Amino acid sequence: MTELEQSLEELYASDFGTRKRALKRLIALGDGAVAPLIALACSYKVVARKRAIEALGEIGDRRALWPLAGLDSELPIARLKALVAIVERLAVAPTRADAVWFVEILGKFRDDPNGEPIVLAAAQGALKLAQNDPCPELLPVLDLLGSFGPYALPPECIEIRRELASLLARQQRPPRANLPRPADAPVQDAHDLPRPSSAD
Repeated sequence: MTELEQSLEELYASDFGTRKRALKRLIALGDGAVAPLIALACSYKVVARKRAIEALGEIGDRRALWPLAGLDSELPIARLKALVAIVERLAVAPTRADAVWFVEILGKFRDDPNGEPIVLAAAQGALKLAQNDPCPELLPVLDLLGSFGPYALPPECIEIRRELASLLARQQRPPRANLPRPADAPVQDAHDLPRPSSAD
């Protein structure tokens, strides 16, 4: 049995210390643990699902973002904390290729009543990218931060939008069809995963 397999199995242990050590080992494994943790977080196994979500947040790998987003209201506190951590990690050193991620994240969470910290992290990432590379791929962020849905955006987003507008003022809006999509089509990944039952 590999360390990964053993750690995943130990997430089901009745002893808290064993579960905590398993979680630390999975986090330390990083990239190698992401795919099995995503599968576990989206499984029907209630006992370990929360721990898998927590580990994915600690690892901060973007591959986990859309599968966790697809869980909607299941385990809302752990899910929100993990999503914020993943978006914050994405925003640390964003590249032009990350612009579409920020656009998709803002589109998904700006109308979510619990999405405020995710929206703020994505907006901050978009601003950081614009400060280093004011690319046209960020122009849709202005629309997403400028129009309000049923929930008010975080107040910080107004200032971020103002700064973005200034940084992107010289950019021409490309046709939407010419905007890049992430190579792994992250928004669609969440729909292909198993869904926990509402009975869990």
